[in-house]
Amino acid sequence: MIFTKIFRPLLQKWREAGIACALYLDDGLVFAQSKDQLLTQTRTVRADLASAGIMTSQEKCQWSPTQRLTWLGYDIDLSEFCICISSKRIDRIAGLLAKCRKRANSSKHTRMQLTGNFASLKYVFGPAAQLKSRSFHRTLADMELCRNKAKRPWSADEWDDLAWWSQELRARNARSLEMAAVARTCRLATDASATGAGAVVWNPDGSTSHSAINLTPQCKAESSTYREVYAVWFALQAFGSRFNGARIVCQVDNLGAVSVG
Repeated sequence: MIFTKIFRPLLQKWREAGIACALYLDDGLVFAQSKDQLLTQTRTVRADLASAGIMTSQEKCQWSPTQRLTWLGYDIDLSEFCICISSKRIDRIAGLLAKCRKRANSSKHTRMQLTGNFASLKYVFGPAAQLKSRSFHRTLADMELCRNKAKRPWSADEWDDLAWWSQELRARNARSLEMAAVARTCRLATDASATGAGAVVWNPDGSTSHSAINLTPQCKAESSTYREVYAVWFALQAFGSRFNGARIVCQVDNLGAVSVG
């Protein structure tokens, strides 16, 4: 929390200056479309950090432009334009899976370890990370009142998912960054409550546009899934002209709306 408060003003300053950057606690990166632009922006970042009294480690910091980088457990390769989970993390998860498959039962704590690790793979593995962890979540729901060391035999579904992860963990460990590029230019998020609907669209320059509407009495009387789908329809009506000839990635928080789509 303290890192977030310290760096928030600097992040705002850099982003307002057009510097593309990301930060998690005290671990950050800067990215640009060219080497020269990146060198210029890096000098600005280093100067601002020094002015703020923030010391950086020469051993841990990489200030020279690079196309290959490991950041927060991800291996980023811009020469191939792809991202994958670092081999260190993959090896750790593979070891946990091997350990689990040697035992007929396992504890609540181990299942929590599995689901936590699978969730961390979602950016690269996509929906499979969630789909192939549901069996463990179902068992954890049944064991909600049990202590963490309590054990239970693996269910048939859990065995199947353990086998799937063991087989696919390394095979699926890659994602093209081309997908992210599409999302940046055509990303839309919608939401609906009991009384209103809203939408946010990300513009090509990185800014956002917003729109909202009060629901009619007829919409209010419908189901939550209906209202979520209505919010998507409203967004397309409000911002439709911006999407001509483009692919749209629409983000919603309702599984029912996704199935309708």
